[in-house]
Amino acid sequence: MKRSSRKRLHPGAAINYPGDTVHDRVARALASASCIPRKEFFESWSFVNRIRRHIDADVVWDLCAGHGLVAFLLALLEPQLRVVRAIDKRKPLSFERMRVVLAPLDEARVAKVSFEEVSLGKLEPPRDRVFLTAVHACGRRTDEAIEIALAARSSIAVLPCCHDVSEVEVPEAIRQRWSKKEAVDIARIYKLHAAGWRTLSRKVDEDVTQAADAIIALAPLPGQPLPPSSS
Repeated sequence: MKRSSRKRLHPGAAINYPGDTVHDRVARALASASCIPRKEFFESWSFVNRIRRHIDADVVWDLCAGHGLVAFLLALLEPQLRVVRAIDKRKPLSFERMRVVLAPLDEARVAKVSFEEVSLGKLEPPRDRVFLTAVHACGRRTDEAIEIALAARSSIAVLPCCHDVSEVEVPEAIRQRWSKKEAVDIARIYKLHAAGWRTLSRKVDEDVTQAADAIIALAPLPGQPLPPSSS
């Protein structure tokens, strides 16, 4: 089975997930809805399992949420979460389909997930500390998500794609030595580090996606001072 396939999980695929684990139960449920690409399921599952131990707030905002699968997985796997908001400029029909098929797994946890239709450019940073995620927020959108995290003094985990060196301030020496993708992510990591965030790098499953490099940045705790401004 090719896990990177963009074909949808469909009812006939349920036979590949016979177990009683949460992974297999979620896969069977999604297959019954026939609305999610196989690649997105494996990619989202891998990403969530790389970041979940670092979640340091009881509210999650999933930015550029797309179908909203990351939001549903976090709600199902992390019982301490109170609210999970999937945020994107348009709510797809697949979001409610997933809600229907995933609810039997744990109705109370699935009910914590909501969808808000708003673009990143119009999104007000949260007033209280949250945990932010952004999977494949194309190009500049990843940087907008990082700016929201910095403004809200909140932790963030991103899985960037579509790197554009013109959209990020990257020193010339880094541009010359590393690939465009590496240079942009190095600049993002350093920006977060310089602001006082603890930065971590994680790999999602590379047989699923070429954009496999996740960045996790943990915000200073409340009351913990930020580093002095360099300006």
